[in-house]
Amino acid sequence: MKKTTGVLLLIAFINQLATAQSWAYSLATIPEAIKHKASVIKHLENINLEVEAIDKVTLNVHRIFTVMNDEGKHALFFTEYTSKYYSLDDAEIKVYDANGKQTAKYKKKDMTTVANGEGLIEDGYVTYYRITTTSYPVTIEVKYDVKIKGTLYIPDYKFISPKEGVVESNYTARVPANTPLRYKPQHTSLQPVISQYGNYTTYKWTVKNQSPIEYEEGSASGSDKYPHVKIVSDRFSYYGFTGDLTSWKSFGSWIKDLYQGLDALPADRQQFFKSLVENAGSEKEKIKRIYTYLQQNFRYVSIQLGIGGLRPFSAEFTDKKKYGDCKALSNY
Repeated sequence: MKKTTGVLLLIAFINQLATAQSWAYSLATIPEAIKHKASVIKHLENINLEVEAIDKVTLNVHRIFTVMNDEGKHALFFTEYTSKYYSLDDAEIKVYDANGKQTAKYKKKDMTTVANGEGLIEDGYVTYYRITTTSYPVTIEVKYDVKIKGTLYIPDYKFISPKEGVVESNYTARVPANTPLRYKPQHTSLQPVISQYGNYTTYKWTVKNQSPIEYEEGSASGSDKYPHVKIVSDRFSYYGFTGDLTSWKSFGSWIKDLYQGLDALPADRQQFFKSLVENAGSEKEKIKRIYTYLQQNFRYVSIQLGIGGLRPFSAEFTDKKKYGDCKALSNY
């Protein structure tokens, strides 16, 4: 009996050892230059963006990373903002211990979703999950799918964060040939490999073996300091409003069109303002009377729903309701 027990223990030990050695994301295989001063090690990241049309985009993200210590615990907090424009279709999180054994698994249904917005009325939601661990290192595998109803905001390629070592990261964008992407590397010389297949063009950026960047308290924002690639689409749609981003002039024309017809006031309100400044002794006096009237009768209210984030309320609406956000009051 003792001999049998010993054999079983030996087999269990060998199996455990084999599992540890076959764990593809073992820290033992990571070069020291990538681990040095890192609080998070990104083993593998695949970001796939597919543009089927200017108002139909899918984003698939697969990320595997190890949190080395308590300084990296921010990476244990999964969060995605969603709206009518940007929706989280599915999400899955797997947790592994240092030996590669899966210890937990979470799906989107296990996560919390709450209303979220910058204005008085929320226009979106945040889906989040905080992963808990009793020890480090801990390895996390995250997969999620997003649907985007437009191409004004193409996700930038942000492949490294402070105190993060990167083994491999890939960003692949597949777009219709008649809707090319433009990109601008920031604090990096990274360029994509571009290929053509049928009616689609594919852009692929790859990053390998990046050492951690030290975090500096109070320094410039991440976009002004850390390497990344800005990406935009020449042709775009946003809440059904199509435009062109090939130049600042074309984009400015799109913004101008959003304001078209929103500066008109009914005849009776036009007459009111004429009466308000009647007999004013100077232009300065006219301005003072109108300014005082606005101060006493209007208030700032932050409401930006959908296209309202860029397009103001009409002057007539603002006049009737006596409120508006910054652009609505400026337009009025």
